[in-house]
Amino acid sequence: MLFLMHFENQLSRFYRFAFCAGFLAISALGISSNAHATPPQYHHLDSHDEDELKLGLKLENRFWTSVKHHHKEGYSEKLSHIFQGLNNSGAYTRDQQIVGLENANLESFSLESPLVRQADNVLVITYVLSTTGTGITDGPNISTWKKEDDRWKMVSHAYVSAPN
Repeated sequence: MLFLMHFENQLSRFYRFAFCAGFLAISALGISSNAHATPPQYHHLDSHDEDELKLGLKLENRFWTSVKHHHKEGYSEKLSHIFQGLNNSGAYTRDQQIVGLENANLESFSLESPLVRQADNVLVITYVLSTTGTGITDGPNISTWKKEDDRWKMVSHAYVSAPN
């Protein structure tokens, strides 16, 4: 009986995580149910949106470039002390993120279909990450950055595996 209660609890946790991760991915990235749908095209961006896009891409490119060059201090200092992450396996901490990045061998990367929104000192960017190398998962990503003491810090990051 105790085993069944434990199993039921674990199954419930899995479904809650699956729902939350799915909701985050769908709402943040606007994924439709059509697997062959093309990503949305953003034909008109005013200068404010272009500035947000440039800043978001600059932050993410600097982060991933630090990972590519195995510059632990570079990517570690970009992670806020309150950083939290989420992926298909569950939640992870700042320290777990740093260990994961230490073990990665990122040869090249590109950020595709970026969408950026900023409100005051918070910036949210979604994109599809494509990489060569090992230890980094290709697919949809979302990062939240917060300006802390005149420096941008990543406070959260989530990703899901690219569809096969």
